[in-house]
Amino acid sequence: MPEIIAGVLLTFFAVVGVAETWRCIKKYLLAPAGKRAAFVVTCAGHDEQIEYYVRSLANQANEMSLGGSRQIIVVDAGMDDETYAICEKLENDIDGLTICKTGELSHIFGGELQN
Repeated sequence: MPEIIAGVLLTFFAVVGVAETWRCIKKYLLAPAGKRAAFVVTCAGHDEQIEYYVRSLANQANEMSLGGSRQIIVVDAGMDDETYAICEKLENDIDGLTICKTGELSHIFGGELQN
Protein backbone atom coordinates (compact mmCIF):
# COMPACT_ATOMS: atom_id res chain seq x y z
CA MET A 1 0.00 0.00 0.00
CA PRO A 2 2.75 2.57 0.75
CA GLU A 3 4.28 1.82 -2.66
CA ILE A 4 0.99 2.72 -4.38
CA ILE A 5 0.67 5.98 -2.45
CA ALA A 6 4.30 6.87 -3.20
CA GLY A 7 3.76 6.07 -6.89
CA VAL A 8 0.64 8.24 -7.07
CA LEU A 9 2.41 11.14 -5.34
CA LEU A 10 5.44 10.81 -7.59
CA THR A 11 3.25 10.78 -10.69
CA PHE A 12 1.31 13.81 -9.46
CA PHE A 13 4.48 15.82 -8.78
CA ALA A 14 5.93 14.81 -12.15
CA VAL A 15 2.83 16.04 -13.99
CA VAL A 16 2.75 19.29 -12.02
CA GLY A 17 6.45 19.82 -12.65
CA VAL A 18 6.08 19.31 -16.40
CA ALA A 19 3.08 21.65 -16.53
CA GLU A 20 4.91 24.36 -14.57
CA THR A 21 8.01 24.03 -16.73
CA TRP A 22 5.93 24.31 -19.89
CA ARG A 23 4.15 27.39 -18.50
CA CYS A 24 7.48 29.09 -17.77
CA ILE A 25 8.90 28.26 -21.21
CA LYS A 26 5.76 29.49 -22.96
CA LYS A 27 5.75 32.72 -20.96
CA TYR A 28 9.41 33.33 -21.77
CA LEU A 29 8.98 32.64 -25.48
CA LEU A 30 5.90 34.83 -25.81
CA ALA A 31 7.28 37.75 -23.78
CA PRO A 32 7.97 40.88 -25.82
CA ALA A 33 11.71 41.49 -25.93
CA GLY A 34 13.16 44.81 -24.94
CA LYS A 35 9.90 46.46 -23.94
CA ARG A 36 9.78 48.77 -20.94
CA ALA A 37 6.83 48.34 -18.62
CA ALA A 38 5.72 51.05 -16.21
CA PHE A 39 3.26 50.45 -13.40
CA VAL A 40 1.73 53.45 -11.65
CA VAL A 41 -0.17 53.47 -8.36
CA THR A 42 -1.48 56.56 -6.58
CA CYS A 43 -1.78 56.97 -2.84
CA ALA A 44 -3.49 59.68 -0.81
CA GLY A 45 -4.01 60.15 2.90
CA HIS A 46 -3.25 57.31 5.28
CA ASP A 47 -3.10 53.92 3.60
CA GLU A 48 -2.34 51.01 5.92
CA GLN A 49 -2.18 48.54 3.04
CA ILE A 50 0.31 50.44 0.85
CA GLU A 51 3.17 48.05 1.57
CA TYR A 52 1.01 45.07 0.59
CA TYR A 53 -0.16 46.82 -2.61
CA VAL A 54 3.32 47.83 -3.73
CA ARG A 55 4.96 44.47 -2.96
CA SER A 56 2.12 42.67 -4.76
CA LEU A 57 2.50 44.98 -7.75
CA ALA A 58 6.27 44.38 -7.78
CA ASN A 59 5.72 40.60 -7.85
CA GLN A 60 3.22 40.92 -10.68
CA ALA A 61 5.53 43.27 -12.57
CA ASN A 62 8.37 40.76 -12.28
CA GLU A 63 6.10 38.08 -13.74
CA MET A 64 4.98 40.31 -16.62
CA SER A 65 8.24 41.95 -17.69
CA LEU A 66 10.50 39.03 -18.52
CA GLY A 67 12.02 40.46 -21.69
CA GLY A 68 12.45 44.07 -20.64
CA SER A 69 12.83 46.43 -17.75
CA ARG A 70 10.08 47.44 -15.38
CA GLN A 71 9.44 50.59 -13.42
CA ILE A 72 6.99 51.01 -10.56
CA ILE A 73 5.91 54.53 -9.68
CA VAL A 74 4.09 55.45 -6.49
CA VAL A 75 2.41 58.82 -6.98
CA ASP A 76 2.10 60.90 -3.81
CA ALA A 77 -1.34 62.49 -4.06
CA GLY A 78 -1.27 63.78 -0.48
CA MET A 79 0.12 60.90 1.59
CA ASP A 80 0.56 61.40 5.32
CA ASP A 81 4.04 61.14 6.88
CA GLU A 82 3.67 57.52 8.02
CA THR A 83 2.58 56.29 4.60
CA TYR A 84 5.38 58.26 2.91
CA ALA A 85 7.93 56.69 5.30
CA ILE A 86 6.68 53.22 4.36
CA CYS A 87 7.00 54.09 0.65
CA GLU A 88 10.55 55.38 1.18
CA LYS A 89 11.47 52.10 2.87
CA LEU A 90 9.98 50.20 -0.07
CA GLU A 91 11.90 52.42 -2.50
CA ASN A 92 15.14 51.20 -0.89
CA ASP A 93 13.99 47.55 -0.88
CA ILE A 94 12.52 47.22 -4.39
CA ASP A 95 14.56 47.88 -7.54
CA GLY A 96 12.85 50.14 -10.05
CA LEU A 97 10.50 51.77 -7.52
CA THR A 98 10.15 55.55 -7.58
CA ILE A 99 8.08 57.91 -5.45
CA CYS A 100 6.97 61.15 -7.04
CA LYS A 101 4.42 63.95 -6.73
CA THR A 102 1.56 64.18 -9.20
CA GLY A 103 3.19 66.92 -11.30
CA GLU A 104 6.50 65.04 -11.65
CA LEU A 105 5.19 62.16 -13.81
CA SER A 106 6.09 63.82 -17.10
CA HIS A 107 9.70 64.32 -15.90
CA ILE A 108 10.03 60.65 -14.96
CA PHE A 109 8.92 59.46 -18.37
CA GLY A 110 11.12 62.00 -20.15
CA GLY A 111 8.29 63.57 -22.11
CA GLU A 112 6.95 60.18 -23.26
CA LEU A 113 3.76 60.60 -21.22
CA GLN A 114 0.75 61.63 -23.28
CA ASN A 115 -2.61 62.79 -21.93
